Amino acid sequence: MAIDQRKRQKKLAKQRAKRKAKAASQKRERPARSSWHGSLEFELAARAPIYRCYIADEVFDKGLGYVVVSRLSGARIAAGIFLVDAYCLGVKDAMAMLKPLEFFDDFIANLPMRMKAVEPAYAKKLVEDAIAYARDLGFEPHPDYKLPQKILNDIDASECATEFTFGKDGKPFFVSGPYDSAARSKHILDTLQRRFGPDGYHYMMGLSPDEGLWIGDEPDDWEEDDEEYDEEEDEEEEDK
Repeated sequence: MAIDQRKRQKKLAKQRAKRKAKAASQKRERPARSSWHGSLEFELAARAPIYRCYIADEVFDKGLGYVVVSRLSGARIAAGIFLVDAYCLGVKDAMAMLKPLEFFDDFIANLPMRMKAVEPAYAKKLVEDAIAYARDLGFEPHPDYKLPQKILNDIDASECATEFTFGKDGKPFFVSGPYDSAARSKHILDTLQRRFGPDGYHYMMGLSPDEGLWIGDEPDDWEEDDEEYDEEEDEEEEDK
């Protein structure tokens, strides 16, 4: 019995280490916010011609990714940067950027997600459809969305014929991240519970930021990245 308990504790320790590494990686994936706060400047620059638009390749594969829409105003770039949660929350985060052209190109090149160029209508439709999906679940876009969304104003989303599919396996799937507090995660789960009942959604959330433990009801095809527990290896260690 004591040996079984030690095996379980070792397995949990391995899982905690992996979860901590994953959380640290997610923190690095969040770009630093710009220190610029000139909303009027941004609004004026947001009327300039479109420069480039990008989305992250993994936005639907992993459920989370950036959508970037930019405009060239003189020698500066005005950009709306939207973190889209395609599985549940819609626009989970957003920021406005007004920077020199070379800064913006470097910013895109150094994002930890693989970005691909898309048409402006595609980018706008993805952002707006994600918001509509999340609103149907009971969630509004991030409060910072108001300013960067001005970059989308004169883009005609109807020019994009793509139909996007949100959620995971036909259900909302909430995955708490390193910036989701326990109170926020509870609010999201309570909202999903009221809206869909216990079997109408999936979730995955940390028990504590320090331990890195996770609980949840994962979709059937969600990839498990924990290493398979090797009982023979532990038995050999016990013998030693």
